[in-house]
Amino acid sequence: MARHSKNNTASSIFTYGEKQKLKEYGTLKQRIGQDSQRKFEMCHLCLHKVENPRCCEQGHIFCNDCIVEYLVNEKKRLKKINEEYEDKCKLIESKKGEEVQRNKEKFIENYERIENITNLKKKPKEVVESNEDDEIIKKIKNSQLNSLMSEKSELIKENFWIPETNIKPKDILGERPSDKLLCPAVRTHTINYKKTYKAIFCEDTEKNFVCFSCKKEMKYQKVQMGKKCGHVFCKMCMEKLCLKENKCMVCNSQIRKEDLISITEGYTSFIMHNNVEVEKYQPAFVG
Repeated sequence: MARHSKNNTASSIFTYGEKQKLKEYGTLKQRIGQDSQRKFEMCHLCLHKVENPRCCEQGHIFCNDCIVEYLVNEKKRLKKINEEYEDKCKLIESKKGEEVQRNKEKFIENYERIENITNLKKKPKEVVESNEDDEIIKKIKNSQLNSLMSEKSELIKENFWIPETNIKPKDILGERPSDKLLCPAVRTHTINYKKTYKAIFCEDTEKNFVCFSCKKEMKYQKVQMGKKCGHVFCKMCMEKLCLKENKCMVCNSQIRKEDLISITEGYTSFIMHNNVEVEKYQPAFVG
């Protein structure tokens, strides 16, 4: 009795039935659960609940100790990178100077050798075996060569397959490294400790962050804080209560719309976008 076509394994190709039996073939996908998402009260550096929270101008919250430690270490790292770049620049410049000096010495040596050979040829009685010297003179005086100071790499630069003309990675200078401190949360904007602001959260009996006004737990809703006072409200309470009278309902300090910072909310499986799957590419099947 003939087997069904999709389960037929007698052919030389990789059939549909065989593909279904292999669980780790091709691209694997897995949905990201809530435990894999950053919660609202987590620090972007240590991923623990924030202590003495500070917020950057783009709304990323950090522990005070974490952001100070990051800025200190990042400054040291950037300083070291820039020093290595400067040393590399000096090394390349010194190599160029040595190469120029070496070419000049070769030029003088070849020139003196030509002059000596021509002086010997002027003497009719002396027999000089100068076959090799004649070839040297022809090569040096050849019109195809640029000059006596031409480097060998320049003369054969069209022959790209010759290893001598290849540029080594250590000889590539590259672009000057940046000395700007980037925010560790997204690394798309600069950060400075003076431009981070202290955030004051209201906590309930279970130590959860809640809004000062509505007392709702802050998880996934939009959250805003004022730069001057640092009190954190949900966006709805901020617009209806604080911005309506232009003052904070906790400390009565002045609040303007341009002084508000929107704090990055917590992530779930349905926030930001619907593409919450991780893809892993396995090697293709080889029969």
